[in-house]
Amino acid sequence: MVLAGQGGGVSCPISGPSRPQIPQISYASTAPDLSDNSRYDFFSRVVPSDTYQAQAMVDIVRALKWNYVSTLASEGSYGESGVEAFIQKSREDGESGTCLQRRVRGLGDVIA
Repeated sequence: MVLAGQGGGVSCPISGPSRPQIPQISYASTAPDLSDNSRYDFFSRVVPSDTYQAQAMVDIVRALKWNYVSTLASEGSYGESGVEAFIQKSREDGESGTCLQRRVRGLGDVIA
């Protein structure tokens, strides 16, 4: 058993389908892809998937009746996939009245 994987960028390659079948438990990998047991059947985590975070964000937008939302995310799979999960959950929940006004990735975009 391997106790490793600080993030999905590390855990996905280590526990992917072409790797040896060694059980892995991650303390920080939240990538939704890792929930696919057909590809990552030897992977477990002790933190929830980002899917739950995206749903919580949609619930907040709905509860506060916001019409315009901007996102700020780090560059890379964690930040960018988090925004994509938020958009997907918004569509699934029928939040068509909410406009994603601006998507900002990385500190360079904020300063510019």
